[in-house]
Amino acid sequence: LKNLPQSRLLHNVFGGQLTHLITCQECHYSSERIEDFLSISLDVKGKRDIFESLQSYIQGEVLDGANKYLCSKCNAKRDSIKRCCIKTLPNVLICHLKRFDFDLEMLRKVKVNDRFEFPTVLNMKKYTKEGLDETNNSDLSWRGDNYYNYTLRGVLVHTGTADSGHYYSLSHVRNYDSTQPSESHGEGSWFCFNDSVVSPFDPSTLEISTFGGLNDSNNIGQLKRFDSTKSYSAYLLIYDRVDQYEFDKQISAEPKKMEMNVKSPDVQIWAEGIVKENLRHAKDQILFSPEYGAFVTDVCRAALQNSQGPSTFQAMEILTFHLIENLLHARDRNAEIENIFSTLCSWYQNNLTGCLWLLKLLSGSHKHWMEKIFLHCYRPEIRMLFTNLLEVIFQKSCPSERKEYYSLRSDGSHNELDPYDDDSFDTDSEVTVYFTKKETATNSQAKLKRVQYWKSKSILAFFIGKVLSLLDDCEVHWRRFDQIFDCLAKFANCGQDEAIFLIRCGTILRLVDLYQGEKGNVLPGLIVRPPKTNDTHQNEGKGKTRFKMGDRDKRPNFLPLLSLLSTLICSGTLYDENDSEVSDSDSDSSRGEEEIFFANKTGTSDFSNCFMTANGLKRYQ
Repeated sequence: LKNLPQSRLLHNVFGGQLTHLITCQECHYSSERIEDFLSISLDVKGKRDIFESLQSYIQGEVLDGANKYLCSKCNAKRDSIKRCCIKTLPNVLICHLKRFDFDLEMLRKVKVNDRFEFPTVLNMKKYTKEGLDETNNSDLSWRGDNYYNYTLRGVLVHTGTADSGHYYSLSHVRNYDSTQPSESHGEGSWFCFNDSVVSPFDPSTLEISTFGGLNDSNNIGQLKRFDSTKSYSAYLLIYDRVDQYEFDKQISAEPKKMEMNVKSPDVQIWAEGIVKENLRHAKDQILFSPEYGAFVTDVCRAALQNSQGPSTFQAMEILTFHLIENLLHARDRNAEIENIFSTLCSWYQNNLTGCLWLLKLLSGSHKHWMEKIFLHCYRPEIRMLFTNLLEVIFQKSCPSERKEYYSLRSDGSHNELDPYDDDSFDTDSEVTVYFTKKETATNSQAKLKRVQYWKSKSILAFFIGKVLSLLDDCEVHWRRFDQIFDCLAKFANCGQDEAIFLIRCGTILRLVDLYQGEKGNVLPGLIVRPPKTNDTHQNEGKGKTRFKMGDRDKRPNFLPLLSLLSTLICSGTLYDENDSEVSDSDSDSSRGEEEIFFANKTGTSDFSNCFMTANGLKRYQ
C-alpha cells in the first residue's frame, strides 16, 4: 500500500507511536526515539492483571556502572533511566498477551495458562508520555478524557497447548444508527465466532471464558476432582474508543476526527445476502436429497407411461433437467442415474419432437451442459451414459434431418446449398472427389466445398457444430476428452451422409492437428470454424506455444480419436448409382466405385496427399 492513497489505512485504524526515552539523572536531559506500532505485547507470567503488565511495560531501567549513558548535554557518562511509553494512542488498541514462553528447564515451548484479568473499560492516560511527565503540554490540550478511554470490543481466545490448538473469537457488535451521533449508538450484543458456527455470548461469563487460571472443582458423585489450569484463555484483546482520529493529523498536533461510515442500510444489504445464501443452501439440500429425487422420478415415469400428450413431454423435460442439473452433481447415486438414463433413452427413441428439443437446448441456452459433461466431469461412466443418450437421439433424428444438412438459415447468402456449387463456400479449403471406374481405369473429379455448419438449418447439424467447437479445448482437458470423439463417431456411424458431413466440416484436418499437438504444422486459418472464432484463434496462435498434452505418469488416450479418424477415412468409398452395369453382389469386379480424394491447397506435408478407399489408406503419387 506504500504507493497508493490508502498507504496509511492500517495506521489510521491500529497505528500508534511509542517513544523510547533515556533521561540523564544529572541534567534531566532526555533523548527520544519514536517508533510506530500496531499492537502492544504484554507479559502474562507473574502478572495479576493488565494494569500490572502495563506498569511493567513503562517501568524504567536504571543504567549505571558499566552501563552508564553518554549524555550529549553533559558530554559525559551519567547514570540514566531508560524507559518506553506511549506517545500517540491508536484508534483501536490491540493488546497481545504473551501466552507462549520457552521453558529453559525442559527446553521446550510451553503455554502460560496463568490467570490474567482485564477490564471492559480501560484508561490509558498514565501509560502515555504526558501521563508520566504529569505536565500540561499546550500541543496536547485537545486530548480530552475520550482520547484515553477505551472499551473492550473483542477477545481472541486460544485453546490447547503450545504445540497445537484452536482459535475462536468473542466479539461485541454495536447497533449503528446513521441518524444518530456515534456517542449514542446502542450497546449491541456479544457473539462467539467459532469457525462456521456463530452463537450468542453472555458477557457476564467473560471472566470464566477468557481469564485463564485454575479450573473450578467439580463434584462427581462422591468424588471430588481438582483439574489443572484451563487450556483456554485470552490471547488478543481489542479495545477501541469513541473518537477516531487520523494517524498523521494527531501526530502533527492538528487532530482530525474520522467519520464512521457504517450505516444501517448496509447492514440490511448484508442481512438480505445472508438470507439468500441460506435459502440457496436449503434449496440445494432438498434438490440433492434422495427423497426428492425418488419423488421426481416416480412422477415423471408415471406420466411417461400413461399417455403421449403434453404431460408426457413436460415429464420428459423435468426428468432431463433433474438428471443433468441435480443428479450428475450428487455422490453415490450411480444406480439412480443409470436408471434415469435408461428411461430417457427409451422415451427419446420413440419421440422425434423430444430429440429435436434436446438438441436445440444443448446448442443454445444450455450449451454449457456439454462442456460440463464432456470436459469437466471426472467420472467416465457419466460421460459414457450421456454419449449413449446422444446416440439414441442421432439415430432417431438423422433420417428427418439429412435433407437440411446443407441448407442455410434465412440470414445466409443462399437459401439452399448445391453440394457441387463452386461459389457456396470459401475456396481456400476444399474437398476433391475422384469418381473412378475400375473397369475403365478412368476418373473424373468434382469439388465438395467445406460446410458452413454454423449456418445450417438442420438442428442436428448445428448441434454437431457445437460438439466440434469443443475440440478447441481438448488439449487443455486431455484427461477427459475421450467421449467427444465417441460422440462424433456415433454420429458418423448413423450413415454415409453423416460421415461425409463431418468430412466436409473439416473434421479430419482438425483430428490430425489435435493428434500432432505442439509438433503439428497445420495453420489455424485452415481449420473450419465460425468466422469470429477463427479470427480469434488466428490472433491467439501468433507466437503462442500450444498446450502440451500428457504428463510424466500418463499419456492422452488417442484411441477414440483414431477410431473416429478411421471411420471417416473408410466412409470415403462411394458407389456410382448411375452405373447400370453395377452388380448386386459386393464381390462383383464390375462394381463401380467413387473414391474420395481429400486434398487441401495448403495442406500439411504428412496428410495432404492421402488417397482414401475402403481397402485402407494409400499414398497418392
